[in-house]
Amino acid sequence: MKSFIKKLLAMVGLKPKSEVEVLNQRISVLRKRTDIYSKQKATLSNKLETVQLELGRQSVRSTFYKSICNGSSLSDAILCQVRDGLKAKDRITIRAFIQSLDRNCDKNSELFNAITIAKALFLFNDSFFPQSFELFKKVNFDCIEKYAMYEYFYCWAEMGGGNIECDSLKKQVIKLIRAKRYDEALRLCEILVKTKNMKDFYKFVNQIASFCSELPKGLNDKLQWYLSRERESAPSALPTADINIGIIDYKMADKARSSANHGDYIQTLASISNYVRFSNLDFVSCDKNLEKFVKECQERISQSNKIVSPRKVVNLVKVDRDFSSNNFIPPNTWMLAFGWYQHPNFKSFYDFPFNPNLNPIFISFHINKIELLTVEAIEYLKKYAPIGCRDWNTVYILLSKGIDAFFSGCITTTIAQLYERFEITKNGKNRIAVVEADAPAGYSPDEYSTFSQTSPDVRDTDLAKSLQRADQMLQGYLPFSKVITHRLHCYLPCRALGLDVTFVPKNESDIRFEGLLHLSEDNFIKIRDGVRAKISEIFKAIFAQKSEIEVYTLWKEICTEDVAYAKDYFAKVVTPTLSNFDLNEIVKEVKEVCKKYNQNVLPDIHLAFATDKNLAENFPVVLESVVANTKKKLCVNVLTRGLSEEYFEKIANKFKEVNFVFFPFDSISYGEKVKLLKHISISTIDRLLLPEVLDCDKVLYLDIDIIVNDDIGDLYDMDLGNYALAGKSSNYIHLKTGYKLIYRASLSLAPQDAWDLRRKAHYEGELDFNAFNAGVVLMNLRKMRKDEFSSKYIPLVENYALNDQDALNLYCRDNRLEIAKQWNVIPSQENVLDAKLIHWAGPVKPWGSLYISRKEIFEKYKMIYSSR
Repeated sequence: MKSFIKKLLAMVGLKPKSEVEVLNQRISVLRKRTDIYSKQKATLSNKLETVQLELGRQSVRSTFYKSICNGSSLSDAILCQVRDGLKAKDRITIRAFIQSLDRNCDKNSELFNAITIAKALFLFNDSFFPQSFELFKKVNFDCIEKYAMYEYFYCWAEMGGGNIECDSLKKQVIKLIRAKRYDEALRLCEILVKTKNMKDFYKFVNQIASFCSELPKGLNDKLQWYLSRERESAPSALPTADINIGIIDYKMADKARSSANHGDYIQTLASISNYVRFSNLDFVSCDKNLEKFVKECQERISQSNKIVSPRKVVNLVKVDRDFSSNNFIPPNTWMLAFGWYQHPNFKSFYDFPFNPNLNPIFISFHINKIELLTVEAIEYLKKYAPIGCRDWNTVYILLSKGIDAFFSGCITTTIAQLYERFEITKNGKNRIAVVEADAPAGYSPDEYSTFSQTSPDVRDTDLAKSLQRADQMLQGYLPFSKVITHRLHCYLPCRALGLDVTFVPKNESDIRFEGLLHLSEDNFIKIRDGVRAKISEIFKAIFAQKSEIEVYTLWKEICTEDVAYAKDYFAKVVTPTLSNFDLNEIVKEVKEVCKKYNQNVLPDIHLAFATDKNLAENFPVVLESVVANTKKKLCVNVLTRGLSEEYFEKIANKFKEVNFVFFPFDSISYGEKVKLLKHISISTIDRLLLPEVLDCDKVLYLDIDIIVNDDIGDLYDMDLGNYALAGKSSNYIHLKTGYKLIYRASLSLAPQDAWDLRRKAHYEGELDFNAFNAGVVLMNLRKMRKDEFSSKYIPLVENYALNDQDALNLYCRDNRLEIAKQWNVIPSQENVLDAKLIHWAGPVKPWGSLYISRKEIFEKYKMIYSSR
């Protein structure tokens, strides 16, 4: 048969393929099919998740009906519906449900308390804690006790606590314990931890624990966790030692936030590998298992890696990285401070600075939550600087705060000194270790093994056992010829061990990775040797029992060059320029084609709107509300897309008392990188050209999703002085700071663009300014022209996918005035009754089918306009 095929191919002039070629071709086809199937599987998985979510939402939408049919009171049924809806993430529909009820509820109605609590629960779900607490305070406490006691006290704690509510909370805890409602009592107790009231917390935990025989397993496990934390805080008998060294663990106040990641313990293992290099050290500890493990590590260090040191007894002290205030730590305990410092206890407070008995040496340090950097934390870091940072982004954050910092890279690059006696496979059998990554295409399951570096039981494992398991995990990778992973603390230590590692992070633009991606061999060695050299030099001084002043003076000296390099690199910001159009040419063109109407009277107020064909019917309704409430003469500048002269003339004829200038922006493109929220159109970005397009000194820009209830002249007459803008600070927790705005945008970019944006943003000023909502903004056009705003900040939209609100915030930072909250009231976020301007920010608009609070006001002006 084979010979026949060969003859047949020869007859038509084709060369027969070898079996290897055929096999390779088949493998290639199979790989392509695998890739296609993987993509199809991911798409189907996403669709299934969407369908399941929607089915869940549909099923809970009948909760209210079922509750009433089962004889529940209206209040019970309403609040049951709200809780079920929020749990099912059906927040848009639930908001309409609540706001529709609120519209029809009299203050004296018996439903007032239930509906007010429902509103508070919705705001609580969106993390608007001050606004939620404000509503709770309007309700009888009996209703709070029945329907929302946990949320009430949670808001109180988030706002800083207070003695009156604290006493009330303690009384409620006692009441719940007496009623044997232990689960609810414990939840309230946990709020005491949020206020760092550990003494009372442990007191109540012990009271509940006295009923252990009656408690369900889950609750009892929680209690045992808290009791073990109490024991951690108790003084223990210390072994006699010359020096104390902190060994980092990862237990926290709440079990759910404690680390379940073996990768954390790989970092601690790497730190131990640097301590045990020193000869003549006798390690002791209260924890005999920890002592034994470290001594075993000591025996694994080869002679070539040992460092001669004086004979000393070293006490190993357990330190919980994110809850060290709860540890009993002897004075003058030295510790390498490495790792990711972003873990708030109970999602509430950062236990930083460290326990005052610690002397930290910061290296391989990472943060990405600006909330950690309180005034106290900044001064603490300055005291112990320079700070060696695991990634460049942390360097930018600290340098922008005036803290000396440098890029050290990760401590896990130094871990190989523990594994020199192990055989490492480099070119052995084609076996692949897949660590929490997609299976490699074209390989059968028997050609690779899968691993995970996370496990819930890590939280219940003591420090010594966790270190042993991390050690065994790394040893388990050694027989493999290749490792594929998205875990940083698998990639770096495995590479340190000499393994062939493919690092496939979920997002290369993640703020953790700048400086650690795509490392050449030379750069990897430079990081490893730099970390190892700094640790060995500083701990020579520590093990020689130099004074604290001497040690930190030495630390500054050995890091001087690195800090200088970091500051120089930090200053090398990338400044993009306009790439999609010539600013002068486009401004000239827009001005030439603009259409002016009703130019009879010199205006007192200059307003600006941006609209397109999608909002064409809504714009005149907004304008109707402005005209109806404003006494002074108006000039309305409208930036348009997709609208005709016929539309311009229609609007101008309807409002003959208003001066109009319509600017068509249809020819302007901001490039392919522009990203917008679903409910925002490209026309909003056009306002970034207002300083160049308009000739006036200031303008009040208004979104289309607003209604004005008062004289807009009062807002326009606000004296801006030399401030760039005036706007209202954002209430939305995810957009409250410049830091959140810029980092959100950067994560959608290619890595180099993300790095350039973040470095530029940090270098040009601090990012922890209060961000403002740009739907209502008074703009100082004279100053913005002087600052060349349009030419400098539109490129950020073009190149870095910032939206217009991001660009305006980054421009002014703290150089702005705050407008009164009444001039930008967002009904879905706050409880302002005397609104002068209502702003329906978000996806639900007053012209849509769903009810939204104060929709009737929009409908009123719509009727007025239709009768013109």
